[in-house]
Parts: sequence; C-alpha cells; structure tokens
Amino acid sequence: MCLFLRVDAIVLVEGGLSRTVQEIHSGQFESESQDIAFWQKCFRELGPERRLRFWAVGSKATLTEIARQVAGGSVLNVYVAMDRDFDNLIGKIIDSPRVLYTFGYSWENDVWNGEVIEEVFYTLCGVCRDTTKVKVNEIITSATAAFNRDMRWATRADFLCFKHEIGWLPRHSPQRFISKASHGRAPSINKSAIKQCVREARSKRTGGITAGALIKFNPLADSCGHLIGTFGYWLLVYLFRGFCKGTTYPRDLIDSVAVDKLFEKIRQGSFGVLRAHYRHQLTAN
Repeated sequence: MCLFLRVDAIVLVEGGLSRTVQEIHSGQFESESQDIAFWQKCFRELGPERRLRFWAVGSKATLTEIARQVAGGSVLNVYVAMDRDFDNLIGKIIDSPRVLYTFGYSWENDVWNGEVIEEVFYTLCGVCRDTTKVKVNEIITSATAAFNRDMRWATRADFLCFKHEIGWLPRHSPQRFISKASHGRAPSINKSAIKQCVREARSKRTGGITAGALIKFNPLADSCGHLIGTFGYWLLVYLFRGFCKGTTYPRDLIDSVAVDKLFEKIRQGSFGVLRAHYRHQLTAN
C-alpha cells in the first residue's frame, strides 16, 4: 500500500467516521479531521523527515486493535497515533515505537492551555496587546484555575467509571457541562449537570466501585478532551465579545489556529515537557 502511495508510512488517527479493521485494510478512511491537523503538525515539527499519509479512521477501539497488530509485527509501514485517555493508569499503553499517544488525555488537553488561548485571542482579535494584556491574562488565568478546581473530583469520577467500564459522561455533547458566559462572568463548569450525570451512573450500577490507590489528577491534562476544548472555545468567545465588538469565529477555525499556536510556542522554547514527550516517541523509529 505505501509503495503504491509513494510514502514511507501511513499514520492512522482518530476522528471522522468509525471504520472496522477490515474497512481500514481495504483503504477506507477520512482525509480531514482535527486529529489529522494535530498529528501532522507533530510529525512535521518534531519528527525526522518522512513521506507520510494521514488517515482518520474514527474509533479508538479499532485503532487499538490495529496498534496491537503493529506492535506484533503483522502490520508494517503504519503508525497509530491516538489519545491516551486513562490508558497509562490502567496498564493499557501499547509499547511500540510505532504506536504514539498524546501527552494529556487527548490532543485537546495538550493544545488548550492558558498560553495558547491568549495567543489565539491576539491572533484573531485586532486589539493592542500592550493595553489589554494584563486584563486578558487575568481573565484566562482565573477561568482556567476555576476549571481545574471544579473538575478535580469529576476527573477522578471519570477515571473510576472508565476503570469499571461505566459510561456516564456524554463525551460528544460537552456543551451541556459548560455554563456559558453571562452577566459579565466568564464561562465555567456546570457542576450541577456533572453531578446529575454521576447520580444517573450510580443508579445504573448494581455492584460497588473500588476506588483503588489515590491518584492526583490535573484536570487540564486529564479531563475529557472534548470538554476542555469546548471550554477553551467558549472562553475565547467571551474574550471576543468583551474586547472585539462581539466578533466570533467558527469552531474549526479556532481549533486550527490553536494547534498552530501550540507548535509555534514549542518552536520558541515553551512547553519543554510536551516537546520532549512527542520528540521521544517520534524519533524512536
């Protein structure tokens, strides 16, 4: 396949329609997704020069199955790049130089941090940085600190449910857990909505849940990626409304700019731990 495509390898990522292993082996995939945008940047910025083709194939379960085939040597010239979720905490990381994981729970967790949010804001909003920097930084710092505080117990609950294979957080509708900006307040976590989901999950569980060892979570790195991505988006919308006469931009555009700004900051020397994580994986083979 790679010889036919004139590339060194195919990189399989999440995003797009979910495909079966058989469909992927027969060449069915999506050529556009935010996962592709992120991983393509990773390979280009932090890995050696290679001719690569990126395929979004949807389901992580399917990617994991192919990753095992890659690790076992039955699938060649393929990289599998995917979100780590909580795999590192339950012993499910697949050890192979051609199986790559995000540093945080997902690529959104790696991208959506305070520094990147600020850079996206000033890239898209034509205001004077010198006169607004203190106020903008104060809003971002306060909002992200509140997210970290309010999501700490929920992130632990999410891990315990993940560990016991209990579905409780609707990952594809994260907007219901964000209280959008109102009355001059920045967006925040809707703790009541999250608690309601936890109560519903408990009511469906017949057996007990073992807490296990106490793990210290960092919600900005370890919470559901769709949730933190949505939170970052609405925080930017709040900033645009406050400083840019209500200008707004499509979510896909903002995600793309955020990915670009992350790697721009990495090139400038920021996020050393993040850089080392991806650099180590991308140069292993």
